[in-house]
Amino acid sequence: PGSLSSPTSMERPLKAGWLKKQQRSLVKNWQQRYFVLRGSTLTYHKDDKETTLQGVIQLRSSKVNELPPSSDDT
Repeated sequence: PGSLSSPTSMERPLKAGWLKKQQRSLVKNWQQRYFVLRGSTLTYHKDDKETTLQGVIQLRSSKVNELPPSSDDT
């Protein structure tokens, strides 16, 4: 957390958008975060300007698939 800078921030995102992420604390609240996928790195931010990096998830050995929206998403 904080104002970390992403090493791939100049790379064009493969996907970007709002998702809900569960907090890693005693109270498991859901927070809306702006996620950006660049290469094998998924970053998340408080806003869509990507000014403050909240976290990084490395996906090097993961497979990511896009799913069609479900009726629960509306």
